[in-house]
Amino acid sequence: MAFIRTEDEANQLIEEMMKKGKGKYITQSVVFNKQNPRHIGLLRRVLMSSESFGGFVREVLAEKFSDECYIIIDKRDEDKNTDYFIEI
Repeated sequence: MAFIRTEDEANQLIEEMMKKGKGKYITQSVVFNKQNPRHIGLLRRVLMSSESFGGFVREVLAEKFSDECYIIIDKRDEDKNTDYFIEI
């Protein structure tokens, strides 16, 4: 898969999202055009298949990138302002 930005650039975007957001979650959205039958059909299928839209999207993303065979665990120690990354 070809990427449009480097991992460092992606990490910088994530850091910005973490600083801007309140609470412990980063929210990304999907817009469905009410007049587009394909968009509404996709939304309908997701709602029929899953208890949670966000959960469905996370699973689809995990499947999409599963061939890359790595897991990143990010543990933040906020008291020490330290990040720990483990790549497998």
